[in-house]
Amino acid sequence: MHFAFAEVMISKSFACFAASTLFLGALVVGCSNDAPEGANDDGCCPRAETLSGCMQLGGSETCSDTCDFFCSDNWRVEKDERGCEIWSYDIRSPKGDEDQFCQVKRDSDAGPTNVK
Repeated sequence: MHFAFAEVMISKSFACFAASTLFLGALVVGCSNDAPEGANDDGCCPRAETLSGCMQLGGSETCSDTCDFFCSDNWRVEKDERGCEIWSYDIRSPKGDEDQFCQVKRDSDAGPTNVK
């Protein structure tokens, strides 16, 4: 009787140990690479090949599209702290004939004021 009880307890203990080991293993695998979703094996997000109004900037932070680069200037590809290629740019001040978004000011709905 005692032998059968011990055998059941060992079997249950082993099953619990195996389940907890698998659970911890899944946690480690899930957390071992802190790269964002959509990144390649190096942890780098893909970057757009050409400039556009909405694009993936690349790098190792986020793999989502970024849009509306108002007042952006001096676009270039650089490497971030993980060595991933990322689009970088400077922000300039609006010129005299531009609004706060560096778009040509409009006098009315008819169009830009500087068109002759």
